[in-house]
Amino acid sequence: MSINVNDIVSEIWSMDDPNLEIVRDAVRGRQDQLIRQKTYSFRVNDRVYFLHNGTKMVGSIIKVNQKTCKVLTDDRGRWTVTSTLLKRC
Repeated sequence: MSINVNDIVSEIWSMDDPNLEIVRDAVRGRQDQLIRQKTYSFRVNDRVYFLHNGTKMVGSIIKVNQKTCKVLTDDRGRWTVTSTLLKRC
């Protein structure tokens, strides 16, 4: 099955409110699912990095939540970061 994203966007623009809410809920649900899948791939003490204002922040995960991870950076900073922004070192 081939999906043309432009066709989907065109359909969205022509939808009325009730149908648009159904699509919005589906998109949010899928985004949440993807975030949780990524989050559950991390474990406490994993070494990770993320970018903050162009600066690479490196540290270790100290807590894994449903959608975010708490990271203790090497400079002793504590950050709550969505898992989709984290990369393994």
